[in-house]
Amino acid sequence: DREQLARVEGRVADPDRLLRNAVLTTAVAVPVVVGFLAAFSATIQRELSYWGLDSMAPVEMPRAQLFLGAFKLASQYFPLGSGLGTYAGAGAEKFDASVYYELGFARYWWFGKQDYLMDTYWPNPIAEMGFFGAGLLLLSYLALFAYAVSGSLRRESRALPAARGYWISAAGMMIYMLVLSISSPAFQDPRLSGIPAVLLGIAAGLTRSATQRMPHAPHSRHPPRRPQPSRKRPKELPAYA
Repeated sequence: DREQLARVEGRVADPDRLLRNAVLTTAVAVPVVVGFLAAFSATIQRELSYWGLDSMAPVEMPRAQLFLGAFKLASQYFPLGSGLGTYAGAGAEKFDASVYYELGFARYWWFGKQDYLMDTYWPNPIAEMGFFGAGLLLLSYLALFAYAVSGSLRRESRALPAARGYWISAAGMMIYMLVLSISSPAFQDPRLSGIPAVLLGIAAGLTRSATQRMPHAPHSRHPPRRPQPSRKRPKELPAYA
């Protein structure tokens, strides 16, 4: 084990190997990024316009103003935010819009139309729970991602490809949800947030079944020791005439 670890450390510390990996990564990443930008240029430009980043004019688009307002409220009501049901959520939109008027949202053309006030996810926890609450919420999502990754690396999952596939799918879905939540209320949509929950449940169930079928403890590197024969001397039988 020590020799193998030493070889791995030598490979990691090898500057020539690091340089080759960096060049190879760059050679692969650059065409992928360029191709992505070329294929989705219209979508990217439309998304920038939603954030008000396609011109030098004052930013008035909903997503940008929602984030700016959330940061302002989190700073004003530090450390626990403005409270539940006050900003960028269903409660504020339906029952109490006073914070929006205080922030001057009434001057924007989109105020009060459709669901612009719930156009994205993170302004809601940032404003209502403060920076600490939003940070803890983000950590909980990252913990689910780490749980899925660790599940895919367990010995039982490697022995059962179906379980490992569900773990990896759950981890990928969590990353997708986190990226999507920047521009969409992803975690508030049960049609989306339910998918990683189902994948995690199936993966955990399959792994538990595989663990129960394992011949020895899953976290032990070595199988259980066989019982050693007794070293006690057998009793001598009494001699009969």
